[in-house]
Amino acid sequence: MIAAELEDKAIKLLDGGGEGWNPNPWSNWHGITKGAGGVAMLAIDGDPGVSEKSGDQIHKAKRELILHLKHLGEKGWTPEGLDYLRYELCTGVLPFIQAYHQVLNVNLADSLPNIDAFLPLYIMQAVAAGHTCLSPDYG
Repeated sequence: MIAAELEDKAIKLLDGGGEGWNPNPWSNWHGITKGAGGVAMLAIDGDPGVSEKSGDQIHKAKRELILHLKHLGEKGWTPEGLDYLRYELCTGVLPFIQAYHQVLNVNLADSLPNIDAFLPLYIMQAVAAGHTCLSPDYG
């Protein structure tokens, strides 16, 4: 079944490892893999062919993603630079936060004390030169 295969792939992402894996907790690999694995688990949770432990995997994704973001510090400065931060935000972190909210009706951003630092950095990197973006201002 497709759901069981997707669950298997999601668990591999959540477990880490593989070619190029960086075990440092601040590495963008954690944001990408934990976010992607978590989105996959949220998508198939309760589907036929999925194990009864899918909820445990969703909790694991949440726990490890929050831990990863805490390792980036209160201002979100990553040792790998802003491009790696933008990449992980786009491909793993923000999709998981959005999916978690849509599926479980829980806003993870409320439990991330440093999320306010990430969003301006993300917008700054995502808006092309010469274009503008309306956003909340600080101060």
